Amino acid sequence: MIERRYTLQIHIAGIFFVVVSILSILLIVLSYQNSKALNHQLATERTEQNVEQVKLSFQRLIAPVTTSLDALAVSGYGQDPSSSTNTTWLATINAIMAKNPDVLSIYLGYPDEQSAFVRSTSAAFMRQQFSTPVNSHIMVDINTANGHQERTYYDANLSYIGSDVNKIDYLPTTRPWYQVAPSDGGIHIT
Repeated sequence: MIERRYTLQIHIAGIFFVVVSILSILLIVLSYQNSKALNHQLATERTEQNVEQVKLSFQRLIAPVTTSLDALAVSGYGQDPSSSTNTTWLATINAIMAKNPDVLSIYLGYPDEQSAFVRSTSAAFMRQQFSTPVNSHIMVDINTANGHQERTYYDANLSYIGSDVNKIDYLPTTRPWYQVAPSDGGIHIT
């Protein structure tokens, strides 16, 4: 039987190899964890920056609309649903919608269950959704508490095109947009 003898150099090399391997694994694990934590922190900071940018962009986009609607709210036109067919008021709403194409409709709700909706039908999908006349530009719905709805259509010059009368079961005070609106009569954007 041949006896193997390990020299001191082999023992030292083996111990050195084990120590270096353990240190390497430890450094790799620590580096990975630090890199992961740094990436998470950077992603969180980038997300917060993006949220702020979106918020500021939305505020810049909506500020002129809110200012215009605030002016309309104190003008008296919004106090009565039947004033929604007033051509001066419609011209103002039309100007707001023309300058801000993201505004497609303005809803007015009253505590006595009356409501008025002014919708832009200049986009083809809106005309298709509501089956409006081809030359329709603005559509005004005036709803009463007893379920009577008068829908009036106007062209781009705000000239009367026609109207429909329907029965509907619509109570604005039960709708989410009405319930979250401020009780002081202010503007609420959804």
